[in-house]
Amino acid sequence: MAGKKIVKVFDGKTMCGIVFDFMGAFFLAIGIMGKMNLSHLERSAGRGENPELAFMIFAFLGLVFLIVGSFFSFQTVMEVRRKKALLKEGYYIMACVTDLCQDTSISYNGHNPYYVKCRYVDEMTGICHVFRSELMKDGDPDMIGQEVKVYLNKNDFDNYVVSLDDLTKNIYFH
Repeated sequence: MAGKKIVKVFDGKTMCGIVFDFMGAFFLAIGIMGKMNLSHLERSAGRGENPELAFMIFAFLGLVFLIVGSFFSFQTVMEVRRKKALLKEGYYIMACVTDLCQDTSISYNGHNPYYVKCRYVDEMTGICHVFRSELMKDGDPDMIGQEVKVYLNKNDFDNYVVSLDDLTKNIYFH
């Protein structure tokens, strides 16, 4: 019987982008549809009310929400592209997993996600580099001491991706 494989979780930026994009599109649609049906509403109101202002406010708020959500979504897309470029480039180092940490500042359905800290000591310079993985739903203490691939830019060690695929391919939770 197959269990569940470790699943990576969405970060807050992605979730904010989705929520703001949805709200923005909804408010903008209300504003535009209301403006298109304005002549019908003005006849039915008949008491000197101005429904045009309400629809303009809805459209303006929708546009603001849509711009903010698009900004978050754009950042997420650029981050995914950067990670794909690093993986495609293929330059990696092997780092040793030193710690499995729980991120207590985030909670998904009452559970805190995990991340892995790994370190690499450059033999030429003697400098120790510590890398942090993306968040993952579940963690296994057996990961500590194993080696993982860290894909990075040769010139910039701040631009990296920790690949947990080798660690998590045989871990199943039942």
